[in-house]
Amino acid sequence: GLQAAMVVALALGALRNRHSTSPAELLSEMNRSLVRRKAGGFVTCVIARLEPDGRLVAASAGHPAPYVDGRELAVTPGLPLGLAEDASYEESSGRAETGITLISDGVVEA
Repeated sequence: GLQAAMVVALALGALRNRHSTSPAELLSEMNRSLVRRKAGGFVTCVIARLEPDGRLVAASAGHPAPYVDGRELAVTPGLPLGLAEDASYEESSGRAETGITLISDGVVEA
């Protein structure tokens, strides 16, 4: 709906104005932006950074974890974005040899 589209637009705007390359810090920045704008609603998100050597660093805001080489990466699920200004996010890392798969919650629900 319209409200969900507005929340996602705010989240993407916060991502465009990022001040870090750390997945956990990016989630914190996006979260603070959403809470301060009091847009209502929330959004789940996972941010993953893939290095040229195959190292993967990821953090989750209530979103399903990525799969690395066919196995789910153990990612600590943080609060969805927009719920609490002081939410914190943790990074997890792994190494990708053959591939990374990112999924939405729709896959889990199906």
